[in-house]
Amino acid sequence: MKNPLYYWNFMTSLISWVSVDQRGPSSLYIASDSRIGWVGRSILGAWDVGRKTFAATNQPDIFGYCGDVQFPTMVLSQIVALIDSYLIFDNTVESDERFEKVSSIIKTSYDKYPDRFKNNFTIIYGNRLGEDDVKATFNVYEISWNNAHWAEKKLIVPSDKSSIIGVYGSGVDVIEKFKNIFGKSDFGIDTSRGIFSAFCSAVESGEDGNSGGKPQTVGLYKIGNSRIFGFESNRSLWVYGLPIDQLFDVEKIEWRNERFERVDARKMAVQADAQRHPLR
Repeated sequence: MKNPLYYWNFMTSLISWVSVDQRGPSSLYIASDSRIGWVGRSILGAWDVGRKTFAATNQPDIFGYCGDVQFPTMVLSQIVALIDSYLIFDNTVESDERFEKVSSIIKTSYDKYPDRFKNNFTIIYGNRLGEDDVKATFNVYEISWNNAHWAEKKLIVPSDKSSIIGVYGSGVDVIEKFKNIFGKSDFGIDTSRGIFSAFCSAVESGEDGNSGGKPQTVGLYKIGNSRIFGFESNRSLWVYGLPIDQLFDVEKIEWRNERFERVDARKMAVQADAQRHPLR
């Protein structure tokens, strides 16, 4: 396989986790950094506002990717549009069948992709079966193109405590380092706030030079469709890694900070009724 003179680089810190309460899994998330870059005979540059997570608006389906940027970005944009138009399935279709259809589209599209531009990548896909406080279930799948071979698997979603489901990309070792640091502290790593805080600390540390920019997060609750989460940091707002100066209606989406606290985006402060998560 011939590589072009330059290509999108394998820059990413990607993580998926489940939040568990006293009744079992209550929400599912995928988060990523926002850095992408180009390499050839040398590093040609990086861009810290690239989109790496995707969420359907009309159905409970979320995605993230790591590895090659160009193909996953294009095909996931197409797939989300098809899902939102109810052209490949609706909410009544079982989770495994949803993944089969998504996988088929990815493979069919990639078969037509020029060989000289093909590079390794992994796509994470999360969905929810049912819509109920008790019976709704979350499912996570992985499809990878690695050294000219496809690999697929269904991942285990823990049900006993909030847990990381998978970590991917060039930032794996750094995320694992901060996961251990938070796990040994009073803050812990068995809550969404602990997992997300460790992830943010790993990206912010700069120890993985291939990861950077602000975190971007998509998720699912047990009721409703997919959600995108805005990110507030130092009184600035970010959506899908993109800095936002003004929004017509910030209440259209949920906002979180690096401690995963709910934020009032108009006041640039933690919501008055939000649970505080102090770092210790």
